[in-house]
Amino acid sequence: MPVNRLLSIALLCSAARIARGDYLFTWEGSSNVFQGAFQVTDAEMQPNQFYYPLSLTNSLSITSPNASFSWGYFPPNNHDSFYVASSSPSYLFNIGMYNGFPTSLGSFLVQANDNMIQEWEVPPGPSTPYIIFSESGSWNITFIPEPSAAALLVLAAAAWLLKRNRLFRP
Repeated sequence: MPVNRLLSIALLCSAARIARGDYLFTWEGSSNVFQGAFQVTDAEMQPNQFYYPLSLTNSLSITSPNASFSWGYFPPNNHDSFYVASSSPSYLFNIGMYNGFPTSLGSFLVQANDNMIQEWEVPPGPSTPYIIFSESGSWNITFIPEPSAAALLVLAAAAWLLKRNRLFRP
């Protein structure tokens, strides 16, 4: 029985490495007007995988001088969007997010791509939206290392040995 338990822990730990390896995109603006971040999974960063639709949409967030934007869907006609604009998934993408429900005063929209973030005010009715803030810059991509399968296996084996020797009592 203990061998089966150790084997199942080993299999679980070996699958942990391929389960998730994320990349963190953070905004590096020229004048620090905006702050933004989102995450992409390792599977989405593989060649010819254009992370559309982005699986980690809940990680999208952009802060402007007026508002904070995070992923969501606001009816009736405001749809947040994330899509890749070209064949290079690492940098050429477009984000569009609305801030809250439209009111009688209008709403705010933020649009971001590989080298610019803009905040738009969207007046109510058939009025034309206009840009309030704009900033050029780029997205910094950082790999978020996950614990290796070997490290997880060593931790699991140590916990199992402690439990087996009754040194650890829950």
